[in-house]
Amino acid sequence: MFYLHDVAEGANSTSANAGNAPSDDEGVLDEDCWEFGSAASSELEDEGHRETSSPRPHDDASSPVELAPPAFGLPSVVYASDSENFEPITTAPADEDKKIPSGKSIAHFDLQDGNIVFLSLDLETGGEYCGIIQLSGQLFRQNMADTHHKTYITVEETFNQYVRPPEGAFWNEEACRLSHGLTSQSPQIQNGLPFITVWTNFCEWIQRHVGPSEKCILCAYRGETCDMRWIWKHCLAPRSQLTIPPQIVYFMDPLEVIKGYKCPLHPDKSKLDSLELGVVYQFVTGANLNGAHDALVDVKAQTSVITSLQFCGYIDKKKSIRLVEEIFTAAEKRDMLKKMETLRPVHKPWVELVEGDGFSWTPPRTDRYTGVSGGADWGPSSQMLQLARGGDLPTLFLSIFTVDTLKEIALRTTNYAYKDWVVPTARLDRDGNTTKRPIMSAIFPRRGESLPANARHRCLVTKDKKRYEVTEHFVLAWLGAIMTTGAFFNGDNNRGIDAIYSNASYGVSLPYIQNTMPQKAFVFLRNYIHFSRTQEQKSTGQRGYDPLFKVRRIINLLMERIRTVWIAGDRVTIDESMIRYMGRAIAFIQYMPRKPIKHGIKVFAVCCSYTGVLLGFEVYCGASAVEGTDNSAVAVVDRLLKDNNLTSNCRGRILYTDNWYTTMALAHHLYNKYGYFFCGTMVPTDKKARQDMDVPFLKLSNGARDKVPRGWFREAYVEVKTDTGKVFYIQSTTWKDRKNVHFLHTTDIGASSGHFVQRSGRGQQGRATFAAPNAQRDYARHFNAVDRNDRDSADYTTSLRTNRWYLRVFFWLLDRVVHQLYVIIIYCARNAIGPPEWTDYLKKHGRRKFQIDLGRDLMSYAIRNSWNNIGAKPNWMRQTAPLPCECDKCFFCLNSLTTGVDHTRQKRTVTHFVQHDRTRTKTVDCTDKRVNLGRSTSFCKQCYRERTGTKEEKMLNIPWPAMGCPSCDEHICKKCWDKGYDMHQKKKA
Repeated sequence: MFYLHDVAEGANSTSANAGNAPSDDEGVLDEDCWEFGSAASSELEDEGHRETSSPRPHDDASSPVELAPPAFGLPSVVYASDSENFEPITTAPADEDKKIPSGKSIAHFDLQDGNIVFLSLDLETGGEYCGIIQLSGQLFRQNMADTHHKTYITVEETFNQYVRPPEGAFWNEEACRLSHGLTSQSPQIQNGLPFITVWTNFCEWIQRHVGPSEKCILCAYRGETCDMRWIWKHCLAPRSQLTIPPQIVYFMDPLEVIKGYKCPLHPDKSKLDSLELGVVYQFVTGANLNGAHDALVDVKAQTSVITSLQFCGYIDKKKSIRLVEEIFTAAEKRDMLKKMETLRPVHKPWVELVEGDGFSWTPPRTDRYTGVSGGADWGPSSQMLQLARGGDLPTLFLSIFTVDTLKEIALRTTNYAYKDWVVPTARLDRDGNTTKRPIMSAIFPRRGESLPANARHRCLVTKDKKRYEVTEHFVLAWLGAIMTTGAFFNGDNNRGIDAIYSNASYGVSLPYIQNTMPQKAFVFLRNYIHFSRTQEQKSTGQRGYDPLFKVRRIINLLMERIRTVWIAGDRVTIDESMIRYMGRAIAFIQYMPRKPIKHGIKVFAVCCSYTGVLLGFEVYCGASAVEGTDNSAVAVVDRLLKDNNLTSNCRGRILYTDNWYTTMALAHHLYNKYGYFFCGTMVPTDKKARQDMDVPFLKLSNGARDKVPRGWFREAYVEVKTDTGKVFYIQSTTWKDRKNVHFLHTTDIGASSGHFVQRSGRGQQGRATFAAPNAQRDYARHFNAVDRNDRDSADYTTSLRTNRWYLRVFFWLLDRVVHQLYVIIIYCARNAIGPPEWTDYLKKHGRRKFQIDLGRDLMSYAIRNSWNNIGAKPNWMRQTAPLPCECDKCFFCLNSLTTGVDHTRQKRTVTHFVQHDRTRTKTVDCTDKRVNLGRSTSFCKQCYRERTGTKEEKMLNIPWPAMGCPSCDEHICKKCWDKGYDMHQKKKA
């Protein structure tokens, strides 16, 4: 987890999982982990400088100096200044006409004038996610009495204070053990002060010893990679809370000076193996550095090195001193800002979580889910289990898709095809031109009113087009046929129907479908199936207008049964589903590029999280399709739960959603009104000003996201009360997977630990393991219920290609009925309920076998209840002899109607020829006129028969006519035909 250390005492900051913290390989902590020698702090003095009391060269006075504007919700802080008219020191030279000599530093004139105070500074940290824990400094000046400027006067008062990190800050214990040895339980840390207080004291210390006309050179060994980065984050970064004392104008890194110039401390001259501070100090003073990595010890060691004769001559070099504001380049500042995005503390009243802090919340016993009947198990209802013991698939199907529903469809289809009056109406295309084919507009004449001359019924009954008797059995058999073709052709029913009814060698032999109904009967019901009374439909804008009127009745009938055959259990999922439709008949077509079906009708669906069984749905008809309809996420979820009987005895149930629904308002609404718990993903914003109930974590920029490793996460919680004063908690989690994922949940409240996921990455073999929060485990296991439902139905869909949108909705709902029935059968097969044959559906391709068996059994059920081999067949059935079938499961095989049927097709000879008047005539008999056989010429067969001799002699100069007798299929020349065709005589004989 991440923490800024300018947080006031008592601020609610916590940390996240230690195992998920990014590695400290950027130098923020490692630069403080160098191996030092050992020496006592009392040995830090040398002859190059002496400590003495140095009073301020200006009057004692004080005035407040304000810090930068408050950021991240932190309190404003002021520190004291003892100069009444204190003015910030500018970085420009006092005399702009002066030119800095070649090879000299930008502080050359200040050094000459004695306006420079050196600040030796060092700090210790507890890790990048803990922050600064010790801040030390020492001031010293040049001895202006020394004309050679090689002696220095040290201010007696040093600064050394310890910082107590915020509550829950994560310590990098291993790095601390190898460096300064401080821990969170160390007395110095326990008695430490908040960082804001320490920084205020540090600024006051600077004010006491540095005059208004003096400028400071901040000296830090390896400071650019460590100390100055921490100071920049707190004082110089945009929106930072604190400010750096204005006297600190310059910066010098002694290590860079030693490396940049061939001074006596350079390895080429000193032969030092290392330039670590302890090694350089020992070379300068001849004594070991004891207590290294204590900030105060390091500060005094730096002072000794800087004031030594081997070093002091290189202070006023061109590359030795830089302006503080120019230490970091623009790219480095942007890089640090990206890192700071992940360090932003949460705002109140949110509290950040860290592994091991002990906080967790378990719902009380009154919030545990007990189910509708006192049990929390999901599965089929007792009624469905009782029917399943009979082992009859049609009975189970009709318990959902009832006979009354089939009769309703049959009645509406009959009226739509044979009773409603329509008139042809011209239709314009998108260019404004009249199309060749008009549309049929319905008319509703009153009693006694005459019909227009061109009025007709939709389906005309002619000599070649008979009228079908549409019954519930006809509809049931048709549903069975489209289920079977959907299973065989993986949802491509249009291709499947043509193949099944094709007599060519490229067709598919499914005789039980062909024996059930002819292709014309199938196409009739596909073209004219209907579900509503057209005359009752309201126009747009009228009171009671319903965009789904054409399919509303069938939706209500089916959903009334779907809600009663399955027990949802303690977890449900809400997500969007898409119904494929590309027509222009309706306005509420949606485009969702991330869905497998990108164009179509959007459906809000609620499913059982364990199985994907549909529990309810709502078709999205547009933002303003129905006046007064609230389409906000909270309203949609509320309607889905309430309208589908998911709000009674539901306390303790968990709802899973995606980022379209997830809000703080929804999480509070569900628990406050129904006792629902909640888990969902969400899309955060980069809004900086956070209010109380805003999520605590901001959207990370691409650069900031790339700075943290995969598996990084942070967690925070907030205490919320219901309208009755009951307390519960909402937790927010942000996690770095391939992208940044955000969860909002009221389950699994507490710090996550011990959960890992496996992911594959680019350019690597196998799968890598990454840490993940507990919310991810729960969400991944239960959220994809709607997607699993869609995947199952897409593989074996019953949908037919059509421009009628309401048929698409009907087929989508029929697919969900089949899926629900399949899940019930699987549940029964695993629990030894029903016939043992159902266990075959648990094996490979079991879903396909189930749908084929269901479709075939529905056709057999329809035939058995409408004909049963007694009397005349219904006119929607095949009227001729049944085709051979070997399935041993259909109605015809079980009743031996296909036993002994000749498996060879009887070819009927049909002769086509053209008369002289260019008219076509069909006959099966020989004709009196010679006709063109429609193929290439051949020798005259009668001449060949009448000739004698060898084959070569018979073929010599024989005629090759193109005409002859089509019935006998022989080429005959005109001479033989006029003389008399001998084959005619043989046939007549």
